[in-house]
Amino acid sequence: MKRLAILLLYVYLHLPLCYGQMKALVGSVTDEESGEPVVGAIVQTVGGKNYTFTTNDGRFSLKGEARQIRVQSMGYRSIVVDVIETPMHIKMKPEATQLKDVIIKAPDIIQKSDTLVYSMSKWAQKQDRNIADVLRRLPGVEVAEDGGIKYNGEPINKFYIDGSDFVNDRYGVATNNISPDDVASVEIMENHQPVKVLEGLEFSQQAGLNIKLKEAARAHWIGILNGGIGAEPLLYDASMFAMRIAKKWQNMETLRLNDTGWNPNSQSQRHTDYSLLNSGYNDNPWPDYIAIGITSAPLNELRTRDNLSFLAQSSKQSGEPSAAIRERVIKARAIQSLRFKNHPGVHCNAQMTTALLHKYAEPDAEGMEKLREAITKMNMSARAYDRILKVARTIADLEGSVQVRQHHIMEAIGYRNLDRSNYFNL
Repeated sequence: MKRLAILLLYVYLHLPLCYGQMKALVGSVTDEESGEPVVGAIVQTVGGKNYTFTTNDGRFSLKGEARQIRVQSMGYRSIVVDVIETPMHIKMKPEATQLKDVIIKAPDIIQKSDTLVYSMSKWAQKQDRNIADVLRRLPGVEVAEDGGIKYNGEPINKFYIDGSDFVNDRYGVATNNISPDDVASVEIMENHQPVKVLEGLEFSQQAGLNIKLKEAARAHWIGILNGGIGAEPLLYDASMFAMRIAKKWQNMETLRLNDTGWNPNSQSQRHTDYSLLNSGYNDNPWPDYIAIGITSAPLNELRTRDNLSFLAQSSKQSGEPSAAIRERVIKARAIQSLRFKNHPGVHCNAQMTTALLHKYAEPDAEGMEKLREAITKMNMSARAYDRILKVARTIADLEGSVQVRQHHIMEAIGYRNLDRSNYFNL
């Protein structure tokens, strides 16, 4: 027992000495041709886990013992060296490093803040005739038979082409005629507020859609001609579409003649619920005058409608220079500052109380008549009523008009999302 205790004591006292005498492999790595030190080379024991890197002068110190070490560096041939003596002097032969091919694919959808960007090269297919065919394929997007577009079940509140809304709500003519070959991407702007004066004030649950054209399709005319004819009976369908989108001027011309039962409503109707401004092709003009119910055959409408259809549509808009827009906004703000100088706490139209609305935003007789009509037909709340007057007053200020007139009221009524719920269910 005494001998065992002495042995344990001897091992305990000499254990630090054994660790202290653990060897370290040292050496240097240089370029075989130039003799320059190889910086950052990996020196690793073969079959072990220890490794280190060469310093700026090419030297290394690797803890532990090893029979072989492997040396690797970008631009040099990897080598395995037997450990014979220390310090070691290792020379590496330059050699080009062959990298594996890396294929980078653009994502199908790119998100930029509240905007989703769909690359047309990812979603378009050879058989697509127009941009509407591609839109039907996008996640969350629905395109109805009448051309109306919905995103996540809600109708879009604005349709743009390169940021311009010159087609207004009759965007069916654009989606049914613009070729996917002329489009770079489709942008879905979630929670889009189309009324600039309401940005940051009113939250929108609807989206806007922007068609971004390719550079080759901008600033010059692009067009499509289609035609077809048949006999017994004589049937024909001919159409022409031309478009030019420039910074200061936008044009879109459409002409179509057809006797195959085509319904022009798909390209001419508004896709916004303007109850007071409803217009366009009416497929059923008689319900108010005929007491009997309307029946329909269980067939496609093209097989039951026998008509000659003709559509001629022109959309033009000259862009207002940014400097002119800025000047109008500055003037409108100055008008409001002067208007409310004697009303503490009120600095703009959006802050007007009911009493101030009666004083400064009372419309003319024609405007008041339309506003009352809207209240009755749309079942508006008092809150929406006040906001229509505030927006109409702002529109009048931008126009430089002292009086709020009928067209100011009509434009304000036309803007959606004046309340946090659906505008027409207030």
